[in-house]
Amino acid sequence: MPPAQCVRHMAKAVTRHRRPVFQESQVIAVVQNNGSTSEDMLILKSRLRKHGLAMKFFPNQVMRSFLKDSPYCNMAALFQGPTVLIVSEQGKGVQQYAKLPSVTVVQGELVSGLTLLTSRTSSLLGHHPATLAALLQQYVKQQEAPPETPEAAAAVV
Repeated sequence: MPPAQCVRHMAKAVTRHRRPVFQESQVIAVVQNNGSTSEDMLILKSRLRKHGLAMKFFPNQVMRSFLKDSPYCNMAALFQGPTVLIVSEQGKGVQQYAKLPSVTVVQGELVSGLTLLTSRTSSLLGHHPATLAALLQQYVKQQEAPPETPEAAAAVV
């Protein structure tokens, strides 16, 4: 099948999924996902879902062919390179997601938490050997002392 015919065939097959996305969504964002791993995308997808947002993946050629004859034709230029649609049936989901801290802030909080845990672990490890050494020294002194006889113990009392 020639590439142009393949794109038309795919466009028809995907139309039933695209049309509701554009008709039922109050918010549609086109986002480039350059350099994102599949794990990053899964994490983002779950975070978005918690706020009433959904990710939709459509091939760019198919999207451009769909958009050229729609009221959204001005969005066609956005579909260059790897792209994802983020949609919401309610506008409030976007507002809630916009209030979340940035990835840099979350990474900073994670690093500071891990640093604090590491310093606490180091501190605890530093305290325990000193305590253990003191207890061992006390044990050695007790072992080196002459054994007490019952008469010596009675004389002390």
